[in-house]
Amino acid sequence: MKRLHHQKFFLKRLVIILSLTFIINSCIVEPDNEYHGDNSYTATQDFFYRIGTENRFAFDLYNINGSVEITGVSDLSLVEIWGEKKVESDSRSDAESHLALLNIMIDSSRTGIAVRTTQPSQSDGRNYTVHYHIRIPQDWMIRIDQINGKVNVYSLSSAVGSVFNSEKGTFDSLKSKLQVSIVNGSLLLNNVYRSINGQIVNGDITGNAALPPDGECILAVTNGVINISFPGTTSAQFSAVTVNGAVVVSGLNLHDAQIGQKAVTGRLGDGRGRIDLNGVNTSILVSGSD
Repeated sequence: MKRLHHQKFFLKRLVIILSLTFIINSCIVEPDNEYHGDNSYTATQDFFYRIGTENRFAFDLYNINGSVEITGVSDLSLVEIWGEKKVESDSRSDAESHLALLNIMIDSSRTGIAVRTTQPSQSDGRNYTVHYHIRIPQDWMIRIDQINGKVNVYSLSSAVGSVFNSEKGTFDSLKSKLQVSIVNGSLLLNNVYRSINGQIVNGDITGNAALPPDGECILAVTNGVINISFPGTTSAQFSAVTVNGAVVVSGLNLHDAQIGQKAVTGRLGDGRGRIDLNGVNTSILVSGSD
């Protein structure tokens, strides 16, 4: 039922601009020398929000430039959202005035919380940045849409859907389904214990994962490297194929194996799950772990 309610996430919502707690500090930082080139001035503003978690189970975030860190916490009664807004410009007055145009909109419904960064559609050479730190209940579902910047997600046990054009995505200690898409950047998986679906255009996928029964690990890289390990006890139908590059599999007991330089297929354990690794200009390195 939670997943059905999540589809109505934005149908009934209350826009919260001032949350239960809201703290702001701002400052203007001037350059130390007399030469003022483009974006020599920086205006910053801190923010802090707290929102009740009662009867909610989902969190959505849209950010344009900056970084996002989300941590799941058990038995949390208040969602905490804090960080810094920043505008870089070529004059003090311009940086300060445009800081007021860089806003954080928070929509709260009966079932979830949505956070959205808004800024002018044309930057005209300015840099607008928002850095987020977020603490949510460990069992909430989340979706992140981050255009440019790093995304780190820790300790969640429910579904994670993340779509972003990012420098780097790090996912650590997850017991949740993970879906990630990155255009320019890398993906780091550490102790992921649920199904994974990840696609990267330019970048690498590295780390370790353990599939649940009937779980899936579907990874694709256009330009880069896939370097991932699975426990030796993994059960899955296994396929690793690249167009330009090489496939190397070690430390895993493949049954009915078909092994070539650019493709390796076979069965791990009883074959209940699925591991599907694909590349174009990609080397694929797969290893077994204890």
